[in-house]
Amino acid sequence: MADSMDKGDRLRETFADYPADEALTTIQNQHRVKINSLHPALPLLDLHGLRRFDVYSSLLHVLSNQLQSRLDDLEARPKERLLESVFSVVDRDEMRPILMRILRTMHTIPDKYLSFLAGRVEDERIYNSCPLEVKRKLWEYDSRLYGETVSPLLDQYITDKEEVLYSNISGTSGNVPRRLHRGMLLPIPFYCIPSKQRRESAVIRELAEMIGDSDNLYKTLVQFLRTLYLRTHVSHYCTLRSDVTMILHDNKVTAVLDKDLSYKFTWILDACINMKHIDGKKLRELIVILDTYSDSNSEVLGDLAIILRDPYALHCIASSIIKLAQELAEREILPRENGDIASLVRLLDLGLKSWDILEQQDYGEDKLDTALITKFLPDTMSIMMDNLLRQFCIKLKEPTSSITIPKSFKKHLTKSSCMTLTCTYILNLVSDKAFHSLLPLLGVIAEVYCSEDVQLLDGFFHHLGCLFSEVSDGFSEEQEKTILRNFYLPCCCSDDGMLFTCRYVWLGAERIPKPLLDELIPELEQNSQRSDLLAEHFQALMNHIQHKGT
Repeated sequence: MADSMDKGDRLRETFADYPADEALTTIQNQHRVKINSLHPALPLLDLHGLRRFDVYSSLLHVLSNQLQSRLDDLEARPKERLLESVFSVVDRDEMRPILMRILRTMHTIPDKYLSFLAGRVEDERIYNSCPLEVKRKLWEYDSRLYGETVSPLLDQYITDKEEVLYSNISGTSGNVPRRLHRGMLLPIPFYCIPSKQRRESAVIRELAEMIGDSDNLYKTLVQFLRTLYLRTHVSHYCTLRSDVTMILHDNKVTAVLDKDLSYKFTWILDACINMKHIDGKKLRELIVILDTYSDSNSEVLGDLAIILRDPYALHCIASSIIKLAQELAEREILPRENGDIASLVRLLDLGLKSWDILEQQDYGEDKLDTALITKFLPDTMSIMMDNLLRQFCIKLKEPTSSITIPKSFKKHLTKSSCMTLTCTYILNLVSDKAFHSLLPLLGVIAEVYCSEDVQLLDGFFHHLGCLFSEVSDGFSEEQEKTILRNFYLPCCCSDDGMLFTCRYVWLGAERIPKPLLDELIPELEQNSQRSDLLAEHFQALMNHIQHKGT
């Protein structure tokens, strides 16, 4: 690849064999530019004071541009011979553009060149001068290098997500989606952030550009995301997995997506998320795809589970179940008599169990939990009908009683699927301003959340807090106290609950009565001592309260 004899040794041998003047002439004759019309002009250029270096540099630039313009039409064999010649001067800045142009136009780059470039990645001059097309082939050759390149982007994606979740209303970051509500600029509730807006993320765009039309890079990135989700339990990697697929769909990169067996499933589910509902037709299409792989013990089922674990997907599925349950309750039909309920519960269950499927590498579905359909959903429908009756009585200005929560309801909340459905129904109650029905449910899920090993759906705290900010003019001071004392303070048992309690108090600092604030602050301060992060957020909250009070 590079010349075996050092150029310095050649020069020394020439000067050793000839007198100095003759040696210089010999070297010039051996290495001069092979353009006959140039040499008679050199003495004239010397008389004008032009340095030979400048003349040759200008000539090199012209010849380089001409050569590069002809490379696209050059056949493979001559191109490989040219590459062999040029690669020996890869360290020369003047020659590197020619080399990179040759590499960029080659459909396949021989491994010996990729190996050399992979070994020189620490030389930023060489690596940074590689066109994106060459870098893609280099990443395909060396997945470790690809991992090192995308890792900072994946970390940034998670940082951006956490900024969206934990930022306060006074945050100045452009990464926090907001909308105007009654003259105030409020954060958009988590599940209401449009998918198109999410995919405008600089990280997602850059990942799509890095992948280009490379099926290998796409599959490697999907494997990275799967590994990171398995290692960290962070569901944002599941969101990113779907978003990468869909931005390639938007960019019409069919060469990659046609080979992804989970692509159609992702596409249909994304359309449902945008509509905020899964109708019967799309549900049947999803189930047909799921049936294709559920009985074959295929790893594709693991991919489908990851796609379903996206919090936006889970919320869409849960919302569709709740909406259908309300319709069935009004028509006095039991959930077990409706086939769509079972299909939606199947999707929800697969998404919630995605981590276990990947960790155990058991690519099969568990038997459907019939108790959810035959017992939990009827209990939920009973609560729904109580709420409808209460709302009707309120409109007629007739006395109402508190809603009745069946005894078996709380027992089911230890299951992630039941807790997810309850959280989704609670968000509906907040949007409808059905506070009398809402408050008992908040107390129940707070009690289960703190006493059992069960997690709330990712994004629930954020969405709930944003909705409370938008409807806060609809509940009384007593209801505000109940929300804080019976829900937010008990949820401070977890770091997430503590962070979102601080966020709720931050957003409501102007409306929460001062005596209630004085009561809350000591408990929040005690909980903040668990970690530096909590202490930092608590101190920021205190500074905000003091600023509002001045």
